[in-house]
Amino acid sequence: MTAFSAAILNGYPRIGDAPSEQVLRRTLAKRDGGEASDADVLTAVESTAEAAIREQESAGLSPVTDGQVAWPDPVSHLLRGLDGFVLGGLIRWFDTNTYIRQPERTGRVRRRGPVTVAAFEHARRVAGRPVKAVLTGPWTLASHTRVADGGTEALARELVPSIAEEVRALAHAGATQIQIDEPSLTHEAALPDVVREAAASFAAGKGPSRLGLATYFGGVSALVPDLLALPVDFLAFDLVQGAASLPALRRARAPMTLYLGLVDARNTRLEDPAAVAGAARDVAQATGAAEVVVTTSNSLEFLPRGRARDKLAVLAKAAALAGGAP
Repeated sequence: MTAFSAAILNGYPRIGDAPSEQVLRRTLAKRDGGEASDADVLTAVESTAEAAIREQESAGLSPVTDGQVAWPDPVSHLLRGLDGFVLGGLIRWFDTNTYIRQPERTGRVRRRGPVTVAAFEHARRVAGRPVKAVLTGPWTLASHTRVADGGTEALARELVPSIAEEVRALAHAGATQIQIDEPSLTHEAALPDVVREAAASFAAGKGPSRLGLATYFGGVSALVPDLLALPVDFLAFDLVQGAASLPALRRARAPMTLYLGLVDARNTRLEDPAAVAGAARDVAQATGAAEVVVTTSNSLEFLPRGRARDKLAVLAKAAALAGGAP
């Protein structure tokens, strides 16, 4: 019998309408003006993460994330801990209205030290529920980097050992779930070999942690069979922008944990929890999934904070209905 729960996929809004929800923005502005220190920014980041965790827990979600509130963007944040890159100009992040600093490959890739572990450890200390750690995967990082020679696949392959070290560090820090985000797979007609190699490398170092891979900003219907064959414990699918993946997913047998992105993280319209629950039950029955986590189609950072809170309630209610709660 399938177990149902609810969680966000990764990110959460850093800023809201209330003064207490604007602390991070104000502190960053003060640092830019020389009126605040890096230590002040860290304090603001941690308080913002704590608020994001509290809101998820209050809604009944589990696991929770720290909302990725310290991340300037999903690419440059991870690469800041690696040698071999400089940050260049802004490029658009998929088809959203946000931009990322595009890295440029300049030399040998080498990890200097942990990038996400301190933030995870802080989240774990303040959370009352399990905390899911999130990393951007090598294919997506390489796809958004300017490379003079060698191409995307060669760079992704070079990135795998450094990300594997981060996976091991998170597992050592007590992460029970580690999610690798690979939204750039939605642009591929076939699963790149390096993604298979990366999954095997990460699985070898995850220890008792549960390892997952998430795709979003589109569908991956052609990739579903190969994704299900990866050595991971859970998979996440965007079933809003990627609704075309549904037929392929229904045809598959997946006796594992599936994160189903059935709540639109880019539209303020609120879904009917009963409809979301019905869709989740349908996929669970078709796939034989051991567990279904009702989740967002991508990061909630694209929504106003108040509406993001409303989406948390939709997730929780849908999961309860899917599991048979009145």
